[in-house]
Amino acid sequence: MNDGPVADAQIIFRKATDPTKFVSAYSDASGLVTVPLGSGVYEMEVFAPGYWTTSDLVTPAITVDTSAGVSSVFRLAPASGAGGMGWIDATVLNLDDRVVPGIVVIAVGEDVFGLGVRTVYGRTDNKGVSRIPNLTSGSYTLEAYGIGQGTHVISSVDVIAGQATFTTIRVGSNQLGSIHGTTNMGSADSGVRTITLREPRTGAAIGRQNFSPDQTEFVFYDVANGNYHLHVEDAAGSYVAAAHEQAMYGGLAIQVSSGANVSVDVPISEAVQLVQPINGVLTDLHPSLVWSTASEADFYVVEVKNAANEIVFGGFAEDGTARLEIPQGVTSIAYGALDYAAVDSEYIPAKYLAEGQRYRWRVYACVHDANEVRGYRALGVSPLLMGSFQAAGIP
Repeated sequence: MNDGPVADAQIIFRKATDPTKFVSAYSDASGLVTVPLGSGVYEMEVFAPGYWTTSDLVTPAITVDTSAGVSSVFRLAPASGAGGMGWIDATVLNLDDRVVPGIVVIAVGEDVFGLGVRTVYGRTDNKGVSRIPNLTSGSYTLEAYGIGQGTHVISSVDVIAGQATFTTIRVGSNQLGSIHGTTNMGSADSGVRTITLREPRTGAAIGRQNFSPDQTEFVFYDVANGNYHLHVEDAAGSYVAAAHEQAMYGGLAIQVSSGANVSVDVPISEAVQLVQPINGVLTDLHPSLVWSTASEADFYVVEVKNAANEIVFGGFAEDGTARLEIPQGVTSIAYGALDYAAVDSEYIPAKYLAEGQRYRWRVYACVHDANEVRGYRALGVSPLLMGSFQAAGIP
């Protein structure tokens, strides 16, 4: 965040209305990327050694008008200890040795800083190369996911500090299943709804479909073996899939196996609307988090994550226990406040915000339910991409 140029960063521009269409490029020595794009809205993913990977959950977007060029500055948050990190450039090929674009490649390995297992991802560009940055020295397992391509795993890929590791992954069309889902109809004014199939550890989008408010069925064919989460939002972000017992992830958990046809019911409920801070706004280091009322909720859970996808305030414990239970009627909380602690305060993350760093936050509207293992379930959550802000330390 020192405003210096970042060279050799991979930038992927993905059309919001058709995620199968994308363009990728690498920044030059001055940090500049120039690409031809048609009119429309594009989501951006950035993968740069020494900087935190841009997650799908906080993906920035740009709007392109072909009558004029678009000039945009994108700031990356340096990874802690970045000088000692390496990266993997993985080329993904099919069984005919042809490159496969749009494949998510995940690196899983033990973090040498004592932070547990690290899970970092990249996505293959139009040359079939996936860059996975910010890896500490050590051995990693690579997993490749994509619609129409079976999951492939490579163990023991070694990374050396400050260096690139090159490897090749071959994927096939075996080990595939399908997901058939039903959902209730949205409101007449909810517009086009989008259902996204995500890899749960990283939030990376594996597949995405758009459907109209009057549609109640959807299908994902040729899904690779593995675990996934489903998220549903409409064009305005006003409806989402109810989170149920998977509240801490904000999505419905699904397991796909070879040849299986997985049937799921995805209930839709009105989302919690965030008021402030939203859409990347600059804040002070102790912002007030404000949201709208969800009339049927018994309590709310607020969760704030940093650019590394780590919870820095509130949220849920690993077993799904809500750390905060903010009662109905209360629709704001100061960052770090523990007035509504549902567990011992020492178990509630409340880390100081770092000046210049980007964060995202969500609110879960929950109700008490004796039929659930945890004693509650989530009615709905706030839209995935809305609650982002940058802690600027402004007065």
